[in-house]
Amino acid sequence: MRVIATVVLVLCVPASALACVDDDALAEAASVLALEGRVDDEALREALREVGTDLPSVRALEGDETSLARSLRRLAQEGDAPLVCGRASGARGTVALVAWRGGALELAEDTSLRVRLAAGFSEARVLMQDADGQTNDEPVRDGERLVVPDDLVRPVRVQLLARGPSGPRPVAERTIVDGGGAEGSMSDEARSLTNVASDEDLATRIAALRALAGVGELRDNRLLREAADEHAARICREGAVRHEVDGADPEVRLRRRGIVARVVGEVAARARDEDAAFDALLASPSHRAAIVDRRFTDVGVGVARVGRNLCVVADFAAWPRYAGR
Repeated sequence: MRVIATVVLVLCVPASALACVDDDALAEAASVLALEGRVDDEALREALREVGTDLPSVRALEGDETSLARSLRRLAQEGDAPLVCGRASGARGTVALVAWRGGALELAEDTSLRVRLAAGFSEARVLMQDADGQTNDEPVRDGERLVVPDDLVRPVRVQLLARGPSGPRPVAERTIVDGGGAEGSMSDEARSLTNVASDEDLATRIAALRALAGVGELRDNRLLREAADEHAARICREGAVRHEVDGADPEVRLRRRGIVARVVGEVAARARDEDAAFDALLASPSHRAAIVDRRFTDVGVGVARVGRNLCVVADFAAWPRYAGR
C-alpha cells in the first residue's frame, strides 16, 4: 500500500469530453503520477503495476489543456482500436495516460480470465509463459473463460494477441501468481531467467537469448537489416508500433525487396533506449517466442530514433534468398 505524506490537490478530468474513453485504472495511475510529480518510465511502470491494468502498452502525455486535447485527437485517429485514457492534474501539471484498447483479459476472483475483443479484432490466441520459460499457445474466442493450468510455474505471464486493422499484436496482458493476479512488467523475472548482459546491443542480446534457449545461431543478413532499419524509422516517425503498414505485413514487405523465405517473423518495440526495448521484448511471451524460434536461420536488426523515442525492429527469416524485384 502506498503512503503519501504530503497533500496535493488532484483533479481527475473526465475523458468522455476528450477523444477517448474513460478508463478507471489509467485515471488512478495518472493520479499517482501527478501526486509524485514525475512521469519517467520507471514511475509509469510502477503506477501501472499498482493499479492493475491489463493494457500492454500505455503512453504518458504531459501538457496544457490545448496540447493534450490535440494529442488525444491525433492518437484517436492514428490507432486501430478505441483510444482509452485517464487524466489527472496535480501541483506540477497535467498527466494523461492513453492506450489503444483492442481487447481485454478480465480477471475474476478465482484468477480465471475472460477474453474480450474490440470490434474489428479477430483470430485471437493466448500465450502463457511461466517462470521456467515454458510457453503454452492456444486459439481463443471472444467471451471465452480461461484457467491458468496448475502445472505452469508461477508467476505466469498471460498475453492475448489478436488481428486488428493494423495486423496481429498483443492487446492485453496479465501476470498470475499464487493466490491472485499481479499486474505490471515481468522484465525483472524474465531477465533473471536469461542472464543476458544489459550493456550489449540488441543483436548480441538476441544471440545470447537464443543460446540460452538451446536454438541455433542466426546469420546477420544485410537485406533483412535494411528492411528492419526502414521499418524502425517508419514506426518511430508514425509513433505506433505495428507490423502491417498499408496492408503489407513483414512477409510482403520483404518480398517487395526481392527476399523470399520459408518462414518470416518480426519483433518491434519503442522505448527510451535499447535496454528498455529489450526488456519489453523479453517480457512479452509472443515476442520472446519469435526470438527463440528454432526455424529461423537469419536476422536483421534495425534501430531508429526520433525525438525521445528509440525504435527497434528485428526481422527473422528461415533460409531466405534473393529472388529479384
